[in-house]
Amino acid sequence: PFFPKDERIRQLLRDALNEAKDPLGSYLEELDGRHFEILIDAFRSHEVPRGANVIVEGRLVEDSTPGLFVLEVGKLEAWKIDKSWPDKEERVQVYQEPGSVFGELAVIHQAPRAATVEAVEASKIWSVSRQTVVKITRSFQEAKRMYYDRKLQSVHLLQPLGREERQQVIECLRPRVYGAGDFIIYEGDEGHEFFLLIEGEASAIKEGRVVASYLPGDYFGELALLSASPRAASVVAET
Repeated sequence: PFFPKDERIRQLLRDALNEAKDPLGSYLEELDGRHFEILIDAFRSHEVPRGANVIVEGRLVEDSTPGLFVLEVGKLEAWKIDKSWPDKEERVQVYQEPGSVFGELAVIHQAPRAATVEAVEASKIWSVSRQTVVKITRSFQEAKRMYYDRKLQSVHLLQPLGREERQQVIECLRPRVYGAGDFIIYEGDEGHEFFLLIEGEASAIKEGRVVASYLPGDYFGELALLSASPRAASVVAET
């Protein structure tokens, strides 16, 4: 789904999701830029009157209904039933900062809502359905697996591996982010991993001289998987 929104709102949503605490932060952190923007596209706005419940404790989240929420403006409070006194509720959270995120636990874990969230003043919020979040993350994971599978087939060292074994390697891959000028590998260090370049450019430097250049899709450091010998060259991020 696509719901139009201006750049101010898009940035509000980007910042909210990028700064989200775990488990949502970990759940979304590996999304690439394209899938992340597709998720931003899918958020829709809601005007919530004072006194209205956005979430009701105990209810299950249906796939197509609003699941994950981000506050644009207003004030909401989360209330939870006291198990010792079923007729008593305890306030457990207040949402009043623009970009506040709530509702993520039931979306990620497919569990009943843990608390009731009520608007204590007229508010505007943005939401995306559980179905959409899951579909986008699964689409990215599948695209990532296909991309990595093709790249790993080109790594000479890994060519004897079958598809299932390559998938096991893919599950072990972890993202690393480097800025221009950062050293990815230091010449002479002991190596225990190899790298697959996804974005940007890098150069291999030996004795102060550039001996190789790397572009997206290239790999390096694979010799460390064959022996315990020190790194033969340094690799520096160019962009």
